[in-house]
Amino acid sequence: MALSGLNLTAPADFGRLIAYRSNGLWLDQDVLRVEFPDDFSGLDRYFGPREEKQVDSVANRRVAAGIQRATEQVLLAIAAHLVQRYGERRLVYGGGVALNCHANSVLATSGIVDHVYVGPAAHDAGTAVGAAWCLHTKLSGRDVPYQDGRVVAYSGPDLTLDAEALRDAGWQANGDSGNLDRVVDLLERDWLIGWLDGRCEFGPRALGGRSLLASPLTDGVVARVNQAKSRASFEPVAISVLADEVEHVFDLPEAARNLAELMLTTVVPIGGWRSRLAHIA
Repeated sequence: MALSGLNLTAPADFGRLIAYRSNGLWLDQDVLRVEFPDDFSGLDRYFGPREEKQVDSVANRRVAAGIQRATEQVLLAIAAHLVQRYGERRLVYGGGVALNCHANSVLATSGIVDHVYVGPAAHDAGTAVGAAWCLHTKLSGRDVPYQDGRVVAYSGPDLTLDAEALRDAGWQANGDSGNLDRVVDLLERDWLIGWLDGRCEFGPRALGGRSLLASPLTDGVVARVNQAKSRASFEPVAISVLADEVEHVFDLPEAARNLAELMLTTVVPIGGWRSRLAHIA
């Protein structure tokens, strides 16, 4: 849903196609033929025949924005229903939708819940771990042991252990923290830097274990990063900020703080940072 974050004034209307009602999730099966994932005839009738358009054309943006708005409305309705039913204002949820940063931001700032938690791997990889813990609990009769979220987030493979393969691929190993000055110098000169530090992330977000670094103060940096990663030009990137500086740069609600640590929400720059980062938003 990379297109979903685009600021459009006229998103396509999906409100009549998907909604959360008292008896659960409702879909217009004549249009959203979910039982036939390759059948788009209903959508063609609803929006008109598909044409060969650029992926970021206005028509495609409207559809993406409409899907995003409908997704957020459904999530808010489900959250409100859960709070009313159970009286619990802390929400944990997973699945691919839980990786939708903008929807998580809307949920966290809605006032419906006081806290939103999403694991670092809310997609299929996390489901596999959940299934393993579920089996552990059933077979052992013991609860799942406490998991430190920060340890889990960096429980992927340690690519730096294979030094020979990295050297063959053109990587340079710098174990001395003093070499960070060299990295800063390159970033200030608008270099893109591939960064490996310890074990990789468990999950789809690059959180510093394996990341592509660039200076956010340079015009066109998003396009350059996306080009280097062979991504579409509209796909978003994230800004890394020291924890004690976050409140001076972004408006970050408390309910979304842990989401920001895992790159799972959107935030708005404040003060002078609005203009300094306008080319990234």
